[in-house]
Amino acid sequence: GTPNQVLSAGTAGDVPTWIDLPDPIVETLTATASPANSNVTLLILQPGADMTVTLPDAIARTAGDEIRIKRNQGYTGSGDAITLQGSSGQTIDGVATKTMNNAYQALTVVNTGTNWVLFD
Repeated sequence: GTPNQVLSAGTAGDVPTWIDLPDPIVETLTATASPANSNVTLLILQPGADMTVTLPDAIARTAGDEIRIKRNQGYTGSGDAITLQGSSGQTIDGVATKTMNNAYQALTVVNTGTNWVLFD
């Protein structure tokens, strides 16, 4: 293989082949929203008001997909909270929401196929 490739086993009985990894996706959010992709890096620039980021539907996406999230600024504690929530009652580590309330905080959520698990 070459850089930016992984070995894929394919289906049972196939000979493994090298496949290209997709180009990285970076989205910037500046208001309450949902990311358009589920294998993505989110840079959150909070505009001076509390905001909520709703994760994509875990069931409709691929298990193992990751969303890397970065609060790309400081935190004052007054009107600038960022809340992550699952879609349609889905959870993040078994709870409904996760608040990012530290300056320049970063975390990663991984799709289990039914919910999201947190790595920070």
